[in-house]
Amino acid sequence: MPEEGIRIRHRLITLGLLMEIGYLAIGLPATPLAVRVAIQSVLFVLYLAAIREACRRSLQGNALLALLGLGVLFRITLLFQAPFYSGDLYRYLWDGHVQVAGQLNPYRYAPADPILAPLHDDIQPLVNHPDIPTLYPPVAQLLFAVVALAGGTVAALKALMVLFDLAQMLLLRAMLRDRGMSPGRVLIYAWSPLVITEVAGNGHLDAVAIFFLILGIHLIIVARPRLSTIPLGLAAGAKALPLLLFPVLAPRIPRRYWPLPFALIGLAYLPYLGAGRALFTGLLEYAERWQHNDSLFRILLRLLEALNPTPALKTLIQWMQSQLGNPSWIPLLYRYAYPVYLTRLGVLLVLGGMAVWLGWRKAPPLRACYWMLGVMIVLSPTVHPWYLLWMVPFLVFFPSRAWILLTGLVSLSYLEPGPVVPGITSQAWVRWVEYLPFFTLLIWDGVRARRAEASTLFHLPRYSEPGETPTSSAASTPFSNS
Repeated sequence: MPEEGIRIRHRLITLGLLMEIGYLAIGLPATPLAVRVAIQSVLFVLYLAAIREACRRSLQGNALLALLGLGVLFRITLLFQAPFYSGDLYRYLWDGHVQVAGQLNPYRYAPADPILAPLHDDIQPLVNHPDIPTLYPPVAQLLFAVVALAGGTVAALKALMVLFDLAQMLLLRAMLRDRGMSPGRVLIYAWSPLVITEVAGNGHLDAVAIFFLILGIHLIIVARPRLSTIPLGLAAGAKALPLLLFPVLAPRIPRRYWPLPFALIGLAYLPYLGAGRALFTGLLEYAERWQHNDSLFRILLRLLEALNPTPALKTLIQWMQSQLGNPSWIPLLYRYAYPVYLTRLGVLLVLGGMAVWLGWRKAPPLRACYWMLGVMIVLSPTVHPWYLLWMVPFLVFFPSRAWILLTGLVSLSYLEPGPVVPGITSQAWVRWVEYLPFFTLLIWDGVRARRAEASTLFHLPRYSEPGETPTSSAASTPFSNS
């Protein structure tokens, strides 16, 4: 290996060892939340330095394996620690425990329901929102039950999530190799502090759904569209979000196979049909009530509140009621005449319209899903840090400076309510620091892209569809390679 290559490898290993020290500190139970967030910010800076070094030379062979091995070490370091940012993992464990120990339906009974009192254990007091039945789809529930059969421990569940995470690393590396791109770019995912803390540290289920989504997209790209319907169905069966991506991917799949993902989801729901309408109670509660760390959604909501369309809409509903003879469904419309619900419905219509448009244009699947997920995040009423996990695999191919920056800033939302700044609420303070740099860089790069001066992180070549040659600076739009 040339001397410069050896120096780069040594620098990367040094950065990796420094990051390992950070993960050892961040996983300690006694580490305060603010200190954890500060450590993660330092880890993100080291991560950027590592990517920069990795971009200077094509990493292959033993050098790449050593760096991927460090990525595995980061995950093992946090694997046996209790979740430190989010308690969602305890809901996963509880849902599995209810199914295995009590042979009961987690969609039918909320954790606080008296009928589940005999099943209470050390996990139940840690479950968030115990008054709401589970919102997780059936493929996720089956995985929770499997973990419960295997002992139902925190480490067992996190190990399952990490296995999907590691499979994701291998899949991304294979996809890079197929397109003739540097396999070292997999470090964008493998060393991401967000991925490591939210999957190995907090055990988030998203790792499962994202793996199946990327696998389905990969099968479409390599001309196996029929087979892609299986992982796409599993992805939506683990998390509902991929359902909005189906219209984008459907034009690449023969029409007679379109029902297969939905049939797979329906099959997974069969053991839980006894819950009846309660199957979707938890999901509807989330969709209608949750709002946290949002950006554009909050702005749209404030605009609608200022316009105050509610009185006019109520008058319209009353007129409809008189004209239609007071049907039973009319009173339901009154609930959705308020700005908070109108904004949610508006966002859903925008996303649905964008998905149909991208599908109609037959936009390249990887790029179209990247755009869809990005718009979902900036319009969503709820943006927990682990929601950015959905973007990270796409950043391996589309290394947007703005989105990679947001993966480092989003952990600041754990500080809400954050430090007090005179004249500014703590929530606003955190959001300004989190979103202002992101949107500024996103807009700046968007303007440059329109001038054919697209910027990527450290000038990494952008992804190209089969038949194209990767380029480093050409402007890229979602339809440029349709």
